Amino acid sequence: MATKESEAARLPFRFGWVYAAKFLCGEGRANPKVESPVQTGFYSTAINVHNPNIFPVLFRKKAVLLYDSRKPEEALERPMPPAKTEWHQVIDLQPDWGLEIDCHDIRQVLLGGTAGGAPPPPWFIKGWVVIETLVEAPLDVVAVYTTAAIERPETSTPSIEIDRVVGNRILIFP
Repeated sequence: MATKESEAARLPFRFGWVYAAKFLCGEGRANPKVESPVQTGFYSTAINVHNPNIFPVLFRKKAVLLYDSRKPEEALERPMPPAKTEWHQVIDLQPDWGLEIDCHDIRQVLLGGTAGGAPPPPWFIKGWVVIETLVEAPLDVVAVYTTAAIERPETSTPSIEIDRVVGNRILIFP
């Protein structure tokens, strides 16, 4: 029996949309030996995906891990491959439906099973979640970032930032 992804791959080429949403997850702490990529604090990311179309949209998702606080010495400027070479999940998102990709999903689903294993919380990680549609249909993708101080004074409140992730129309080859 053919899968939805293999059925979509029968065409010689097609267009789709790709979205790269930044993620920051875990407890970032200053390290006196290696400069940290963020200020000391707790970081969370939630990437919201909505299908605004009147038909279902197939998309796939993966993660590119750029920083792992367990290995700060490896945080050099260099190209990094996706955490897994194959696309991990194909999602069939119905019209007007949505879903959320949060830090737990990034660690367990998108980074889980990679060489060295996904860093468990509260280890700090950062990188990209990549979402690619398998049809020429755009999605609504919004990233929500929250941070909180580790040493919380009674008057401190968490901060929040919302970022609409712009998609790029790309040519997809099966």
